[in-house]
Amino acid sequence: MANTIGVLEKKILGLVNDLSNLLTTYKYDEAWQVAGELNSVLKSSEMIQLPADMLEAIRVELKGYYFTNSEIQSLHKRLVAKGHKLADLANSI
Repeated sequence: MANTIGVLEKKILGLVNDLSNLLTTYKYDEAWQVAGELNSVLKSSEMIQLPADMLEAIRVELKGYYFTNSEIQSLHKRLVAKGHKLADLANSI
């Protein structure tokens, strides 16, 4: 398969590899950009010549990435709110 894939497929696999590397090295801000690019490529109207099960697995993992990222952002907001509440308590005397 590796010898028969086209430019689009190489780009997708490269983005998947990049996203993997960024996530496993804790570079979450950079990962967000790569995930967006991967998402855009996967949603393009171009025909992707990768096995259907592989494409589905990539889409599932990308969806899971976005879900987890959303949870983390929500938790960050809650921590900031806690910080503001603590500051209010400290300054209330």
